[in-house]
Amino acid sequence: MKKFLISFIVLIFLLIDSFSVEYIVVKGDCLWNIAKKYYNNPFLWTKIYQQNKDIIKNPDLIYPGQVFIIPDIEEIKTIEPVGIEQEINQEVSLQEETEKQKEAMLQILSHTVLQPIKEEIKVEKDISEVVKKTLLLKDFKKLGKIVSAKEKKFVYIDYDIIFCELEESEDVKVGDIFYIYHLGPSQYDVTLLNVPKDQLTLVGKARVKEIKERKVICEILRAYSPIVIGDMITR
Repeated sequence: MKKFLISFIVLIFLLIDSFSVEYIVVKGDCLWNIAKKYYNNPFLWTKIYQQNKDIIKNPDLIYPGQVFIIPDIEEIKTIEPVGIEQEINQEVSLQEETEKQKEAMLQILSHTVLQPIKEEIKVEKDISEVVKKTLLLKDFKKLGKIVSAKEKKFVYIDYDIIFCELEESEDVKVGDIFYIYHLGPSQYDVTLLNVPKDQLTLVGKARVKEIKERKVICEILRAYSPIVIGDMITR
């Protein structure tokens, strides 16, 4: 354990004051984008929803002209005190710190799941057919795979637009539902780190929006786990 004494340095202190503002919804808005604008974190859209539940009947449907209260906005100010002595205790090595950051990132990504899934999921209430949470590769009827997406990201979740390529010219039409499976372990979900290499895990479902021969544009309806390029699709 090493200790370093740093004398007479300038430290920046953050003074955070929380306040609320009114926001008038405009055409094209959604809670996800509003949260990203005010909190720089779209996953905090639930804070806006909870604050305005008397106005928002369905979080997926908001309308131009509605007035929302945006709570807990943080205003950051800085002061610069001089002549402060502080001991910095380096208790962990750089390697240990990196491992902690990696573990924290995996935890964050694993909590992008917005709705847990059971071992079997009913496709529709009036249909007895079920979708398996896990399958072996030899039992999987592959329709195609995700080859790219509208946005360049490491992982994809609800409402992201993905581009799929079909194995053959299947009888696919706009509105069809695809189920998305991930093969083997996933570094983006701690629950999938140790799955067998030949096991497929259900990670989400998507709806077909547009078809161009064997190229299909889909919108992710639900991500049960982070979805990545290369994940397979079936019906």
